[in-house]
Formats: sequence, structure tokens, C-alpha cells
Amino acid sequence: MIEELKTNRRASALLVASIGVMLLATALQGCQLEDLVMVDVPKDIAAAIKSDDRISYSESPAAWDEWQAYVDRESSRFAKNIDKGAEVAGLLRSLSETGLQIGQDAASTLPGGALISAALAGLGGLFLRRPGDANRERLEKEASYRAGLEKGKEIAEATMAAVAVVKGAETPPENWEG
Repeated sequence: MIEELKTNRRASALLVASIGVMLLATALQGCQLEDLVMVDVPKDIAAAIKSDDRISYSESPAAWDEWQAYVDRESSRFAKNIDKGAEVAGLLRSLSETGLQIGQDAASTLPGGALISAALAGLGGLFLRRPGDANRERLEKEASYRAGLEKGKEIAEATMAAVAVVKGAETPPENWEG
């Protein structure tokens, strides 16, 4: 058989190449291939979760979970701050209304108290909520919330598209810029 391999160089080269490919495949099978594939992390997300701009595919599920936890945590914190601001605004409104009432009572005992009382009422009216303020605030909050959700959705879709492309599960969407 050795004589046949010496005379037929093409068969010898094919045999050596086959053995080399099998050795390479065996070596690659022993490696963690997911560590060789890199995933781009959007800059905003990387900064938020304190991650690198490029991570291995094997690290991507943990980074995704960390991102979702970050969004949930920050949304909760923001909602608490909004609620706290509403409490403070309500307290200040209550105090101003109480002070205005006390001022009107005291002004009525003074000469010209009716004028002072009317002036105080007019001044207090500047601080009262106008019709439509609550609706306007609600619309602004909803628009801000929707814009935040849309931005989060865009970032999540870009991340998922990059992961899908790396996995080879699907082709990137038409609007993917990666």
C-alpha cells in the first residue's frame, strides 16, 4: 500500500488532507466555539450595563438579562421619583391653599380688607391648576413613556438581530444596520 501511495501523489495528498481536516475538526470540537463568535453591543447598552462594546456569543445571554434588569430597575426608580414629585406638589398646593384661606380671613379684619382679599385670591389663582392641565400632563407622560418604549424596542431588536445573525438562524432584517 505504501508503494501505491508513493506512485499516486494525488491520492497521497488527498489522504494527508483528509487526516488534517479530521484532526482540525476534532480540535475545534474540543474548543468552545461560542467564545470565538463576537457580538456587537450598542454603545448605550454597553455603557448602561458596564460591558464591552464587543462580547462573545456565550456572554450575550447574561448581558441580555443584565440589560433587562437594568431597564426594569431604572423604570421602577423613575416611577417612584414621579410619585414622590406628585406628593410634594400636592403638599405645596395644599399649603398654599391653606395659607391663602388664612390670609383672606385676616385681611377681612383690616381696613380695605376686601381689596387685599381679592388681590390674594387673584394671586392664589395663578398657582391653581387650570382646566386641561391634568390632561396635558397625562398626554406628555404617555408620549414620553411611548418614546422610551420605542427606543428600548429599537435597541432590543438590534441586539436580537445581531444575535440571530451570529447564530445564523436567520438573515438580518431590512432595517438592520449592523
